[in-house]
Amino acid sequence: MNIGLELPLFNVRAVPNPDLKPEQSNGFELGVRWNSPALSLTASGYYNDYHDFIESKVNLGADPVRR
Repeated sequence: MNIGLELPLFNVRAVPNPDLKPEQSNGFELGVRWNSPALSLTASGYYNDYHDFIESKVNLGADPVRR
């Protein structure tokens, strides 16, 4: 998301960030399944740990320089 873009008609402005670090994540998934003639049961659990998450759409408010 290190781009520069401006669309005044839609009030959209993307400002590049030269200090942007790559996004990293570690994810784990664990699942259990049990079946019997009368019942079927499935359970799953998920865990994600993000570092340097890149939020691609953030409202920063009005730009005081460009008013």
